[in-house]
Amino acid sequence: MAKIALIGCTSRKQDYKCPAIEMYSKSNYFNLKLDYCRKINVDKIYILSAKYGLLEPEDIIEPYNIHLKETSKDYRLTWSENVLKDLKDKTDLESDEFIILAGNDYMKYLLKHIPNNFNPVKGLGIGQQMKFFKEFGD
Repeated sequence: MAKIALIGCTSRKQDYKCPAIEMYSKSNYFNLKLDYCRKINVDKIYILSAKYGLLEPEDIIEPYNIHLKETSKDYRLTWSENVLKDLKDKTDLESDEFIILAGNDYMKYLLKHIPNNFNPVKGLGIGQQMKFFKEFGD
């Protein structure tokens, strides 16, 4: 059983083609989530991108300006189906443990397919989440 982190992308991005982990590194919120994943020793990190779907941290991507919450329901359903297909190829959805660090727009249609999931900041606003991540492990 692997411990897998799913991190939502952020609106703050680099303005050049680069690895996904670097693309979102302008965001303190994203960096705090990454630090949290390292502290809890996850086995694998995936980034959920509104444009590209499921990304490995080293995947090279272009900058974009798409926000999942601003897309149509059809787009979100298709996006979720594609992410789920990729997750099935890369993980064991039945036995792996998933740490969810992405908002409802990303997870709405996915969670029912991921039985072993945990969101340590569920129900908290972004400010409260950032405080949690900053203080975790101190």
